[in-house]
Amino acid sequence: MAGRRRWQKALAWTVAVAALAAAVWAILPRGGGQQAGAQLRTAEVIRGDLVTTVTGTGALQPARTVELSFSIAGRVELLNVEAGDFVMEGATLARLDTVPLEIALEQARSAYHMQLLSYRRLIAPPSEYDLRVAEANLTGALASYRQAASGPDPLATQIAEMRYRQARLGYLIADANLRAIQARPYVSDEQRDAARAQAGQAWAAAESSRTQWEALQGGADPNAVSVAWAQVRQAQVELERLRAGVRESDRRRALIAIEQALEQVRQAQRQLDEASLIAPFTGLVATVNVQEGAPAPIGRPAVVMMDVSRYYVDLEVDELDVPLIEVGQEAYLELDAFPDETVEARVESISQLPVPGDTITYRVRLALEPTSLPLRVGMTAVASIVVEVMPDRLLIPNWAVQVDRDAGRTFAYLLEPDTGALREVDLEIGARNEEFAEVLSGLDEGDVVAVPLQRREFTFTGFRRR
Repeated sequence: MAGRRRWQKALAWTVAVAALAAAVWAILPRGGGQQAGAQLRTAEVIRGDLVTTVTGTGALQPARTVELSFSIAGRVELLNVEAGDFVMEGATLARLDTVPLEIALEQARSAYHMQLLSYRRLIAPPSEYDLRVAEANLTGALASYRQAASGPDPLATQIAEMRYRQARLGYLIADANLRAIQARPYVSDEQRDAARAQAGQAWAAAESSRTQWEALQGGADPNAVSVAWAQVRQAQVELERLRAGVRESDRRRALIAIEQALEQVRQAQRQLDEASLIAPFTGLVATVNVQEGAPAPIGRPAVVMMDVSRYYVDLEVDELDVPLIEVGQEAYLELDAFPDETVEARVESISQLPVPGDTITYRVRLALEPTSLPLRVGMTAVASIVVEVMPDRLLIPNWAVQVDRDAGRTFAYLLEPDTGALREVDLEIGARNEEFAEVLSGLDEGDVVAVPLQRREFTFTGFRRR
């Protein structure tokens, strides 16, 4: 991999020293000192870069995770995906029954077009025909008002009186017929009921005629006059409106009505759009919580999608190491699934707040660089963040460094090339990581250091930096 080759080039010294760290068992010739003939672990003093890192473990996470939910209630009509599917951006994942929503949208559009039509009629100049109709309406309304205000016509009063007397006579005849039928000994119930109904109808007709006659005798009807005058005013206003053109207030009200109708169309369209779940990006369907034909879930996502075009790893870094880390620093990951590969990454963010827990740690996010490895969500990764690179340093393995705490000295066993004996040499140690220590004085490049394997080896522990 390209990432792997770059790290091999940058850390060539690591490979070289690792080979020496796996050194062979050495059998020294006798007579070289007290260590002669002992089995030794040896390493050559080399010159290289001392890299300081902060390490941590985490799991691969997708670049983003999105929960998609239906915002409206309904029955799931269509389900196109299941967990594990890979879908393209814009694909329809699921859809509710849209028939009621489509009907509502068409009704809103019709109402909107009606408002547009009304507005066009309002602002259009009146035609000659419209003016003549308005004038005729006003003339008719005035005639009706004058007639109502002047009271009834004498001829109409006489006609009403004649109608009343005729209706009264009809009632008297019907009543006499009813009495005659009731007096007969053998009369069926049907005949009696028919005669009673005929008499009742005649009485109602006589009363109605009497009321109309009395009304005409009383002069002008105030209610009729009031109604007639209202019709006159209405006809006057309409004629004045046509002559004066549209008023600004009427035009504004019409425009407001159009905007309200348009908003109803937008709302109906939004509800129709919200009836479908659309993939917001190309990615993996992680979870599906809906079933075709069942109601849409309430209170939980219907579909969960993951963007696996990129990955990140979250590390929990101790408070002592966080000050060493900066956004943009390089890092490399070793994955359990691919033990022979490394993946490059960079520090993307550092949390300002600690992670809840008993120890003080902070979350550091690493964004992975593109790689051809078939990565999967959840894969375990051991990450190393490069916090410092000290070039061209004299290096020996940590196991070769010996410390005499009682004497307060640091030394190493130098393997004499001629005799094979071990000789103690005092050391001045500089920076170090978990594997190597920097030699400031006491050894030269090419020297060989060793420790007898039957001795208990001294190692530096407790360091978090490599």
